Amino acid sequence: MFRFFVNENFDEKIKLNKEDSHHYLNVARIKADEDVEIIADNGYFIGRFLCEKDGFVYIKKIKEINSSNESDVKLCLAFGILKNNNTEEILKYCTEIGVSEFLPLYTKRVVSNIKAKEKIKLKDGKELLNQQQNNQKEM
Repeated sequence: MFRFFVNENFDEKIKLNKEDSHHYLNVARIKADEDVEIIADNGYFIGRFLCEKDGFVYIKKIKEINSSNESDVKLCLAFGILKNNNTEEILKYCTEIGVSEFLPLYTKRVVSNIKAKEKIKLKDGKELLNQQQNNQKEM
């Protein structure tokens, strides 16, 4: 199925530009009963040849396609906690390939020291709270 991109809304019919009309009629040689896919500003549609007038092709809408790029397969990744910033890289790249759920595992062999990091975060959080309270008192 051929696909055409248009920079306008597709209501009931649409007029292809001169270049796309030439491609439709002379290059692709699409037959009158053949469906084409139209990607417009307001969505994806299946269309069919309506008529040709003054070198422009008119296409009527057959149906709207509700498609998403998200896979029907739900992937879950369980991984050991990594040190430094590597966990963020795992999240970044695995999200790109379609992983939808992450389960970090804390095992005997994990090198990263989570308890020390938690203490630092708690300390930083308490300091931040104290700063905010002091700022509110000054106002």
